[in-house]
Amino acid sequence: MAEPLQITCDATTVGNDGKMYLHESMFSGMFDLPNNHAEIVARLHPLKRKLFDALVAGEHIETEAKNEQGVVVKVPLDNDVTVHVNQRYGGVRRFSYASIIAKHARTYGEVQARGFDANCEPVIRQMPDRSFRIIFNTMPPRGHVLGAAFNMDHFGASMIKLTESKMTWDDRDVFHLPSATEAEIRTILQFLLTYGKG
Repeated sequence: MAEPLQITCDATTVGNDGKMYLHESMFSGMFDLPNNHAEIVARLHPLKRKLFDALVAGEHIETEAKNEQGVVVKVPLDNDVTVHVNQRYGGVRRFSYASIIAKHARTYGEVQARGFDANCEPVIRQMPDRSFRIIFNTMPPRGHVLGAAFNMDHFGASMIKLTESKMTWDDRDVFHLPSATEAEIRTILQFLLTYGKG
């Protein structure tokens, strides 16, 4: 039996057609995302990409939502995702995920940071230029041991101090690292494994 898909994205809306529409928002102070769709793909957590790819491939996926009367009903998901990205000098551009992934589908070398966010573990992804992205499915995480006590600001401030290379918290759920040694990657993995558990 296939593993169930987790429905995670930044926002959802239900249209007049009864379908649920998924929206993914991205921000970067480092990259011109409207003109760098490969970077958009590189910032997607594997669980989000698995869901988005299934939708674009035409898979019929339903979820539960409350209708206008407050009754829980089954709602089909639309077979695309709207990706919202910031423009460098203000404003937001919107793109169809299907149009982005059609030209920029690729896989990356990555390692999963186990023990941080149950069922949605972050990944450390190495890019072709040997830089790294540390990507979280959601931030704050849904399944961290600290639960509602998870302090995102404390976590982010602690993360960016872990490496000699300047780590940048570039989006709510994405950290950028221009380079890293094997020891630094191990330090990040250990930090993620133990954060909030001491």
